[in-house]
Amino acid sequence: MCMTSYFQLLSRSAHPKKDGGVAKNLVIANAFKSENPLFTVIMLPSYVNGKDRASLPQDIINYLPRDGFTKDYTKASILPVKLQIVDRLWPVKLYIYERSGGSSCVVSAGWSAFVRENSLQVADVCIFELIMRDSVVLNVHIFKCQD
Repeated sequence: MCMTSYFQLLSRSAHPKKDGGVAKNLVIANAFKSENPLFTVIMLPSYVNGKDRASLPQDIINYLPRDGFTKDYTKASILPVKLQIVDRLWPVKLYIYERSGGSSCVVSAGWSAFVRENSLQVADVCIFELIMRDSVVLNVHIFKCQD
């Protein structure tokens, strides 16, 4: 069973010349299939320009181990995660904020190294595939934007 969630935040600050590339990338990315849960994220300027953080779809929370999640709405639960491309792993931290109005999920503490080492740019599309749940590993499939 393929679970897909699309997190499409196209902001005014996205590079206008690359909007066509985003559309093409989304068509290609949407064709990606897996038996594992999938989460699609379009790289925004704030995700790739030196800030060590990016938002992930809140649906990912439904698939993560719940042990240790805080019920204190003023604090984040922090979950160590590994991002994987082929045989390389990048350790990052997932910050999960559960509030009465909804949840949010932010990847940080290692994200900027992942961005830099994979030359991610605005409008690239990443599919995060949850391949291990006890020790969380997200296999990342990158669809580079073609100008």
